Amino acid sequence: GPSGDPYTCGPWTDKSTAKANHRAHAAFFRDAFPEFEASQQPVTLVGESYAGVYVPLFANEWLDDPITGPTGRPIHFKGFAVGDGFPACIPQPGRPVDWCVNLREVEFFKYPNALPGPHWDVEFFHGHSQMSEELYARIVGGGCSEAELK
Repeated sequence: GPSGDPYTCGPWTDKSTAKANHRAHAAFFRDAFPEFEASQQPVTLVGESYAGVYVPLFANEWLDDPITGPTGRPIHFKGFAVGDGFPACIPQPGRPVDWCVNLREVEFFKYPNALPGPHWDVEFFHGHSQMSEELYARIVGGGCSEAELK
C-alpha cells in the first residue's frame, strides 16, 4: 500500500492506482456481482474532487481492457462523470509532478484554515453545495458584516 511522508504515495502513481483499481473492478463484476453480466445494466463511474484524476484513468483502463462477467460477456460500460474535479497537472519535463499546485503550503489540517475567520468556511461550504441558498443568504445578509466574518 501507500507509504512515505504525508506528501508522497510511496511506490504508487496515479496510473498504477488505476491499474490496481481496474483489477478490483473486474473482480467486483466477475466474482461479487456476476448478475451484472446477464442484466447488462449500464455502469457509470462517478466521483468528485481527486476523481478528476482517477475516474478518467479508470475509464481509460476499462476501454483498453474491457471488463467481462464470469462467462466472458462484456459488462455494459456507459461512461463516467466527475463533479468539482481536480484535473491534476499535465506532466512537464524537469518539473515535479505537482508543479501546478503547491500542496505543501495549503495547511489543510489547521483550523481555522489557511485564511482566518468563518467567512472562508462559509464560502467554501456554500461553493461546495454543503449549505442551502437560504442559509447562505441568512449568514451573509443577516446581520454579520463581511469584516466581522473575516
